[in-house]
Amino acid sequence: MYKDRSYVRANNARQSARRRALLAATDVETFDPVEIFARDNWTCHLCDQPVDRAAKVPDHQAPTLDHLTPLAHGGPHTRANVRCAHFICNSVRQDKPLSCANN
Repeated sequence: MYKDRSYVRANNARQSARRRALLAATDVETFDPVEIFARDNWTCHLCDQPVDRAAKVPDHQAPTLDHLTPLAHGGPHTRANVRCAHFICNSVRQDKPLSCANN
């Protein structure tokens, strides 16, 4: 009767990213985040450490999608513009350009 909370959260996150990208008039692709996590070998692109596949947000080690060019800066929500990142690494980066986040 009740939906799985993790499914609902993941669906809300997908819809939010899509909505923000559409408002910014950028490209939007539909894809499963697990596809990106697997492509990136379940490794955070910001710290080069493995993410915990079983962890869920707000666990610091949970996998999240990080936009290389943030949606807030007009970046597209596409496979080419996202990478796997720890929740904490992604949160610390916020919407800073990638060059600033690595310094």
